[in-house]
Amino acid sequence: MTPWLLGLLLGAGLLLITCGLYGGHLTIDVSRLRRLPVGLLVGAVILGALGWLVTGWPVAGFCMAAAVFGLRPVLRASAAAQQIERLEALADWCTRLAELLRSGAGGLHHALVASARTAPPQLAEPLTTLAGRLRAEGIDKALREFADLLADPDADAVVASLLLRATAGGSGLVAVLDGQVAALRRTASDRRDIESDRAKPRTQAKIVLLIVSTVLAILIATSGPLMATYDTTTGQVWLAGIAGIFAAAIYWMHRLTSQPPTLRLFTSPPRGGS
Repeated sequence: MTPWLLGLLLGAGLLLITCGLYGGHLTIDVSRLRRLPVGLLVGAVILGALGWLVTGWPVAGFCMAAAVFGLRPVLRASAAAQQIERLEALADWCTRLAELLRSGAGGLHHALVASARTAPPQLAEPLTTLAGRLRAEGIDKALREFADLLADPDADAVVASLLLRATAGGSGLVAVLDGQVAALRRTASDRRDIESDRAKPRTQAKIVLLIVSTVLAILIATSGPLMATYDTTTGQVWLAGIAGIFAAAIYWMHRLTSQPPTLRLFTSPPRGGS
């Protein structure tokens, strides 16, 4: 069996296995693929081609190309740090909004527009967009679109309080915002402690990856007869199985050290739907 045909069959087999795990309803988000950096795609192709050329193993080339994408969530800084910064920025904005409402200089609409001028850096763009939409679309629709921009359950809770005041009126919004500020800061502090604990196994995983990669490179470079077993079709199948088990372990570790998704209060309507 020629190497290119073996690589094609292995790729097709992995795709069929993935489809089976997802119940035959695997969908590909084309928009996410388009957002990938061109340099990353080119680097994956070049690295995969070099891996195949140097080792003579199509499975090695496929694994090296896949590692460019698969190892990004493991090696890069966790998205939880950005979420914590967003929570703290949201608490700062709520504090500023409560101060504007407490001063009595205008109503909720005026306070929202004014708060955008002194917005925290993490919320500057969404709040500027909110201020523009308030003038053009009205407070109800603008706040819901603001919640969709942030796409965060904690932000949804703040927006729900603002919508309740905008639609039902009444007093007490300042006290509600003060309570939400305290809750947001407490949540940010708790998540920071959790993220600190999760960083330890993530660091250990990086060390294991470095050791395994170094040992494999040395074996391939210096132990030709020992690694010659993988030159055969059967050897490539075994290599694919080992790589699959190793990839599954890395993915499992990533899931254990990642923040689980939480449900939002608001959900965006499906695009293109009736």
